[in-house]
Amino acid sequence: MRLAGKRDQRILIEALQVDKGTSGGMQQTWVPVARVWGSVRHLSGNEKRATAVGGLVAEARTEFEILYRPGVIATCDSGVNHG
Repeated sequence: MRLAGKRDQRILIEALQVDKGTSGGMQQTWVPVARVWGSVRHLSGNEKRATAVGGLVAEARTEFEILYRPGVIATCDSGVNHG
């Protein structure tokens, strides 16, 4: 059996919800799914040029670990808010 380990950070798991806006267009909002305890590991980060003209894009890789929770799955329509 796996032990819980060090889960000392509050993590908010969110899902992307797409609704019709007041003007008739599509509106995207993030809605809370669960607030759980978990661990956070910052893996790497870098900056690179966005275009030939200039501008930078920052990228950070972070790993979040939580205990199994029914109904929570990792998809492209899910997000994590930490801190």
